[in-house]
Amino acid sequence: MLCILQSFNDYFNTNHGRLLSLWRTAVTFRRQFSELKATTDRELATLRADVTQLSHAVNSAFHQLTAQLHTAHLSYQVSNYDLLFTSHRAQLQWCSQRGALRALGPIKMMLKFDR
Repeated sequence: MLCILQSFNDYFNTNHGRLLSLWRTAVTFRRQFSELKATTDRELATLRADVTQLSHAVNSAFHQLTAQLHTAHLSYQVSNYDLLFTSHRAQLQWCSQRGALRALGPIKMMLKFDR
C-alpha cells in the first residue's frame, strides 16, 4: 500500500508540475494576446481617424476643384461670347463699309471716267 501511495504521490507531483507549467503558459499567452488585441485596436482606431481625415481632405479638394472648373468654364464662356461679339461687330462693320463702298461704286465709276 505504501508503494502505491508513493507511486501516486510521484505521479501527482510530476503531473501537477506539468499542469502548473501549462497553466502558466496559458496565462502568459492570454496576457500577450490581450496586449496584442489592445495595441491592434488602438492602431486601427488611429488608422480609421487618418482615413477619415484623408477622406475629408480629398472631398474638400474635389469640391474646390469643381468650383474652380465651374469658374473657369464660365470664364471660358464669357471669353467665347466676347470673341463672338467682336467677330459679329467686325462683320457688321465690314458689311456696312462694303455697303457704303457699293453705294459709292457708281460715283467712283463716274469719277474715273471724268478724268
